[in-house]
Amino acid sequence: MRFKVVMAGWNCLRFLPRSLDSVAAQDDDAFDVCVVDDASEDERQPEYMEAFCRKAGWRFIRNESQRGGLYNHVAAVAATSPDPDDVIVSVDADDRLSGPDALSRLRDYYEFYRPLLTYGSYQCDPEDDRVTPALHLPDEVILNNAYRQFAARDDIPDPIWFNHLRSVKHELFAMLDPSVDFQHPDGSWLRTCYDLAITIPSLERAGGRHLLIPDILYTYTRDNPLSDCYINQETIPRDKAHIFSLTPKSPLGEIVVPPRLTSCPW
Repeated sequence: MRFKVVMAGWNCLRFLPRSLDSVAAQDDDAFDVCVVDDASEDERQPEYMEAFCRKAGWRFIRNESQRGGLYNHVAAVAATSPDPDDVIVSVDADDRLSGPDALSRLRDYYEFYRPLLTYGSYQCDPEDDRVTPALHLPDEVILNNAYRQFAARDDIPDPIWFNHLRSVKHELFAMLDPSVDFQHPDGSWLRTCYDLAITIPSLERAGGRHLLIPDILYTYTRDNPLSDCYINQETIPRDKAHIFSLTPKSPLGEIVVPPRLTSCPW
C-alpha cells in the first residue's frame, strides 16, 4: 500500500512552502505526490511548485485556466497511477500535515483496522477555539445508508462529520463517477464542497468500513482570505444541492458499524 498525496492550490504562495515541506518531511517511505497549480495569478507560485516537485521527484500539473478542487483532485489522482490498494490522501496546498509522522500514523490505522476510508479532526493556524472535533456518525445513519440525508439537514453542520485528514482507498474512489458525482447535469464541475462530493458517496459504498481517526494529523490554515468558504459563498448552495439530490450508492457488502475510537489505541 502506497499513499498518493494530492495537493492543489490557487494564489496561496504565502502558505505554500510550509505545506510542501510538511509532506516532504514525512517519515513514511511509501508515498507519491502530485501538486496542482490551479492557474494562479502570481507566476511565482507555479514556478515554486514546479521547482519543488522536480527536486522531490513529485508530479506537477499546471492548469491554464482555473478548474476547481474536484477537477484538480481527479487529475492529480490519475497522475499518480494508483493501484487499487493505494490510499488517496488530500492535503490542500495552503494547509499542512501536523507532523512528520502523520502518514506513518495513518498507515498504522489502515493496517490494523483495514478501513476503506478515514476522516478526523484538525487543528487551526491561527488557533481557533470554534473548531469542533469530528464526531462519530450515528448508528442509524450508518445502518440505513443515510449519509446524504443526514448531511443535508439544516441543523447538522457538515464540517463536523467529514473533517481533515481525509483519505480513501483508490479501489473505492475509482467506483465514483465524475460525470455524476462531481459534475452538474450541464457538465460543469462542482467548484466547491469537494470534501462532501467525495466523502458522502464513498461512505455509502464503504457500508460502515470507515474510520474516524482520533489523532490530530492535519493543520488547517484559517487566515487564507481566498479559501472557498470565503470567496465562493454564492456557489456553495448550488453545489451542495446537487450532492444532496443524488441517489445514494449501494454498499459493497453487508453494512457494519465501525469501531468508535476516542483516543489513539497504541
